[in-house]
Amino acid sequence: MLILVTGSPCTGKTTSSKELGKILKMGVLHITDFVESNAGMLGGRFDKRMDSELVDVQKLGKALRGECRKHAGLIIEGHLACEVRLPADYVFVLRCRPDILETRLRKREYSVRKVEENLLSEMLDYCLQKAEANCPESNIIQIETAGSTAGKNAKRMAGIVRGAGRRERGEKVNYTSYLIRHLGLRNGRRQKKSH
Repeated sequence: MLILVTGSPCTGKTTSSKELGKILKMGVLHITDFVESNAGMLGGRFDKRMDSELVDVQKLGKALRGECRKHAGLIIEGHLACEVRLPADYVFVLRCRPDILETRLRKREYSVRKVEENLLSEMLDYCLQKAEANCPESNIIQIETAGSTAGKNAKRMAGIVRGAGRRERGEKVNYTSYLIRHLGLRNGRRQKKSH
């Protein structure tokens, strides 16, 4: 069995995946660690302008597929998990309400630019759309993490995997109202600032 846990930074992927691994007694591969230990093979290098590691996604996908063949069951966690085509049985896209996500990102001392990029990514459903492009839609489950703990998120995912929550397919997350406010839009037009 292969489980992917993806989502924007600070949605709770790493801690929830660790807990899920304990519950299901499965190994967890953290893409960040995998990229660091295979940087030469994956073309990983740091881009100062973007303030992030650059990874060749095709090479990453090939390397991850090779890793999957070594395990009967594996949880792969990371925001890049949505970018690669993998034979996943379950794809959990962790989501977080933008106001809560902004607090989490700032607490981790992300740059202003990275906070903005990640907020827009979350409001525009980037990880969900990428997951839908790379995996069967029936395997994708959104989990809202705002107001929840990693332990609760993991128990919920484990329940779905074990069939207890088979009917429950997660939330239908929609952050359009946050996006409209964030961009200063009203009735489809940018609001004029009063002086």
